[in-house]
Amino acid sequence: MSVFTSLKRLESLMLFKRKMEQSQAISTFLRDTASHVNQQWEWAAAEIGAGIPKSLASRPDLLGRNATQVAVLIATYGVGLQAVRNLLPSDQAQSICDGACAVLEAVYADEYPALLLAAIDRDWNQAITEQRNPMQSLGVLLFHAMDLDDRLAHDGQQIINPVALLALGSVPVRLACGSHGDWWKRCLGTFRLIA
Repeated sequence: MSVFTSLKRLESLMLFKRKMEQSQAISTFLRDTASHVNQQWEWAAAEIGAGIPKSLASRPDLLGRNATQVAVLIATYGVGLQAVRNLLPSDQAQSICDGACAVLEAVYADEYPALLLAAIDRDWNQAITEQRNPMQSLGVLLFHAMDLDDRLAHDGQQIINPVALLALGSVPVRLACGSHGDWWKRCLGTFRLIA
């Protein structure tokens, strides 16, 4: 085994990784994700718009509203933060999710974004526990957060249009899991987070 190979193995151990404050990792993740969503907003708006024609007919400016963009951004944060649940011990993952909520509450000077993020995290994990598709839960949360009215009659009841749920649930997942999707894996591969 060469010295270089031995060093590479040693570097892969947590002891030899550079340190990063957990709060800095959270802030950097939120900033990088916001930048990514902003760059991809035209695509995201078109994808969502195709699934909510009834809402757009009554509110044509819906996708241009700041509240809509913030809801999609928060949903993208929620999906991106699911990676920490797979990569870190549960107490540290929860600490990162809680830290992200605290940053959002401070940045927006409002508890709503933090509450939405916490609801996304809760519903995503509950869906997985119950062996349901978490994207559907995400779609339902965004449907209500955006106050949409795309419903269909089914068996005498009004249900949320499944196409709307698909669009609302898949866009944040695609934003979080595309080229930006391995953010936490790259971060944790390079840095050892410290509290």
